[in-house]
Amino acid sequence: MLNPGKEASGGAGPAAVQFVAQQGAKKIIAGEFGGKTVPLFQSLGIQMVNASGKSIAEIIEQL
Repeated sequence: MLNPGKEASGGAGPAAVQFVAQQGAKKIIAGEFGGKTVPLFQSLGIQMVNASGKSIAEIIEQL
């Protein structure tokens, strides 16, 4: 799935959160979460899984 806000000059993080929520996601996996996105994901009840430095097997185990 492509991030429709990736080319935005500002507000890309919140736009991405809105897009993910509209898709019905309950969890999201990323190597990093921006400071503006964390409280938005939390308020929407979307679980954030930090994949930074982890193998695919470790990420799957975490789910």
